[in-house]
Amino acid sequence: MRRFIPVVVLTTVACLGGTTQAATIDLVVNGDFQSGNVGFNTELTHAPTDLTTAGTYAVTTDPVSVHGSFISIGDHTSSTGNMMAINGTTSSGTISWEQTAAVTMGEEYEFSIWLANLFGTGSTDLDLVVDGSTVASATTVGATSTWSQFSGSWIAPASGNIVLQIIENSVGFGGNDYALDDISFTFDTSGSVIAVPLPASGWLLTVGLAGVFGLGRKRATKLT
Repeated sequence: MRRFIPVVVLTTVACLGGTTQAATIDLVVNGDFQSGNVGFNTELTHAPTDLTTAGTYAVTTDPVSVHGSFISIGDHTSSTGNMMAINGTTSSGTISWEQTAAVTMGEEYEFSIWLANLFGTGSTDLDLVVDGSTVASATTVGATSTWSQFSGSWIAPASGNIVLQIIENSVGFGGNDYALDDISFTFDTSGSVIAVPLPASGWLLTVGLAGVFGLGRKRATKLT
């Protein structure tokens, strides 16, 4: 008689690896002013068409359209969008922009603005304040038709709502006229782990035991 041994194959085993995705979250609402004059508080007076009076502001696409002596400059993002144009005050400590944000204890945040000087050769001096603490100072000298970024980091000592402020320190009539754009308060977060197949050369194992058809044929034994 013949005895057949079947072919035995161990199926493949694939190992899955994980990738972690990081994302930057911005807690500021309407920081680029594309939604218009909404989402923030200010001690300045809204004057949408005329900034000839000190202590006024407008959300506009070009500062020269609201003050004939201001330079013409596009917004920081696209050169065609909105910005907050400001005729500076003569009172130091004026809140130009303010918004609240919810933070998590121990998380590190970055408060950032883009700033442009709009008139003359004087300077614009601002403080970036997070929950009462100055994290950065911003200074520009003279109207140069360029945007400059200023930022500072802050670690939340507790969870809850905090106040973000941009405070003006300049007091002169000329030279402290400026524009704000792309205000942000960001933190980095790690996303969920996503399982993905890893390269077969490193992690794919296939074991095959080659069976021989007809292997192990047994001879008949003659009994006596």
